[in-house]
Amino acid sequence: MLLRLTRSVALATALLLTPHAAVGAPIAAQPTDGVGDASMLLLLDASRSMEDADAEGEPKIDAARAALNELIDGLDPAQSVGLRVFGGSVALDQPAKDKCTDSELVVPIGTDNADALSTAVEDYSPLGETPIAHALQEAAQDLGEVGNRTIVLVSDGIATCDPDPCEVAEQLTADGLDLVVHTVGLGADEQTRGQLQCIAEAGGGKYYDATDAASLTAVLTRVSSRAFRPFTVQGTPVSGTTDATGGPDLTPGGQYTDTFGVPGQPKSYTIRRSVPGTEIWVGASGQPSSGRTAMAELQLATTDGRRCASNRFYAGTDVSGASIMSDSVQIPAAGPGPEEPDDCQSALELRLSITTVEPYGATEGVPFELLVGETPVLAQAAIPEVASLPEWTPMEPSGQPQEIVPGTSFNDAAPVTPGTTYAVDAMPGEVLFFSVPASLGQAVQMQVDSDPAQMSEAQLESLGSVGRLLVRDIYTPYRGTILNLLSTEAVGELDGDGNMIVSPKRPASGASSSGQITFSNRGRSEKPATEGDYYLSLAYAPDDSGTPIPLTLTIDVVGEAVPAPLTLDGGAPDQSASTSAPPVDLQDEAVEPTASSTPVPPPAASTPPPAADPGGMPWAWLLGGAGVLVAAAGAALLATRAGRRGTQV
Repeated sequence: MLLRLTRSVALATALLLTPHAAVGAPIAAQPTDGVGDASMLLLLDASRSMEDADAEGEPKIDAARAALNELIDGLDPAQSVGLRVFGGSVALDQPAKDKCTDSELVVPIGTDNADALSTAVEDYSPLGETPIAHALQEAAQDLGEVGNRTIVLVSDGIATCDPDPCEVAEQLTADGLDLVVHTVGLGADEQTRGQLQCIAEAGGGKYYDATDAASLTAVLTRVSSRAFRPFTVQGTPVSGTTDATGGPDLTPGGQYTDTFGVPGQPKSYTIRRSVPGTEIWVGASGQPSSGRTAMAELQLATTDGRRCASNRFYAGTDVSGASIMSDSVQIPAAGPGPEEPDDCQSALELRLSITTVEPYGATEGVPFELLVGETPVLAQAAIPEVASLPEWTPMEPSGQPQEIVPGTSFNDAAPVTPGTTYAVDAMPGEVLFFSVPASLGQAVQMQVDSDPAQMSEAQLESLGSVGRLLVRDIYTPYRGTILNLLSTEAVGELDGDGNMIVSPKRPASGASSSGQITFSNRGRSEKPATEGDYYLSLAYAPDDSGTPIPLTLTIDVVGEAVPAPLTLDGGAPDQSASTSAPPVDLQDEAVEPTASSTPVPPPAASTPPPAADPGGMPWAWLLGGAGVLVAAAGAALLATRAGRRGTQV
């Protein structure tokens, strides 16, 4: 039985193959254009208080107009945007019923409408009350019921009409992550800030402070970017059952989506092997509501209930404020030799279950993605034991950093070139994703550098007096978290748990390594065991300023590629990166093939993976490739590597 906890968790109060696609390696997730079915509605306060002065002494309405015009100028014509105002049509001396339903859709949701938006912004002027709840309800209707929908609420004052806007935001987003509400306080006082923070948390979004036109422009620009590049899940929809014996079939090579269930109540699925003895992989990823604590258990078992592999993965007080839950579990393939496979390795039918762990129910109803894979039985008599501990190879940032648009999920992780340095702006509270292919025998390295000399006064101010945390993560091609964070003096001053501190006073650096990718790690989902695309993420501690911090990111793949062990079908992965490597001998040259060695081609990036069909793939080698997908109130989860889990040092 393989039973482990991804990270040593204590309860405390208060997840691209290169063209030489290898048999047994996962198929790539393809980048997306960031528009798709996403839409955004700007919801603007036009109450009388918007005539008050901002931090620069100018009317807040002027700051709002300036920021909105700059945002509109930067919109892609293909982006679907609309504008609704509230409190701008009914004067304060009119009946309360009229004032509390004062909200108007001045520009309907649509594309290529920059001129209409600009005209509406110029006509935008302050007048009446602040009916936030009613405006939120109307905004949700404007956006419809499908697609990734974002409401960006900008206000300078507390709601003056019933009902409670926090309760309304929670009701509107109760069905998951398709609708998100972000809030921006423009010169907000403490009471207003508290209410807007409550609305954002209930709406699965984030709250930002803005004091003037410049800070509001920065916030709106980044929030709109998030709206059109959301963290998403993709795959064939399935519905896990509470009956362990009746779960839907998940075909190896497939990719599926479902939603987390009631805490303590497993959702079950069926996985069928092609032949006995193969390795079965399952990866699961999701993103619970921002700032919420969540934990789930991923388990593989035989039909008679024997637990074969289990892993708990969680989202807790992550510095990103938008924690990603992602990890994997596997049953190793039967190895070469005289030993008979155990029950877990020989069973042709397995039960997969996902259970939200009580009392951490923040995932209930939240979408997640499942990746299912299978690798063949090994035929090599001996698998070389190679080091799997991270050994850092020094890297120096190279020349002028290249510009790059990071991904915001595994789905749109930005492909990078090994040995290249990139310029990255890290926004507070965001998780940024990159990907790089690596082969057996190699290791993936990342180094992040910051320099206060390259920062503006506003950026330095946002860091506070001692700096803010930046968390670095590396994931396997199955989106399992690799627990190999480096913390060495050779790459800069880090905190006690290996997290980088972005300092306002001196340059800082942080590094991470996957460790060597080797078959000897199979069965250990926290160690790299297969070639394919490795994912790297950066999560910068949230604050209310919305001020991005400039960083440089250097990524490399070090070490020599080595050939993979042969399999019982007599085939070996195409190792075009290591054609000079010597051949590997079979244990028994007379072994008859038991399966086809032809990998399943990746589905097109714009189409979902095929539905589960156990008879349709004689050998479905590993994961389909459409892509996937982590500050807590009350109880929080702490990890051994996760002194990383704070919002500010």
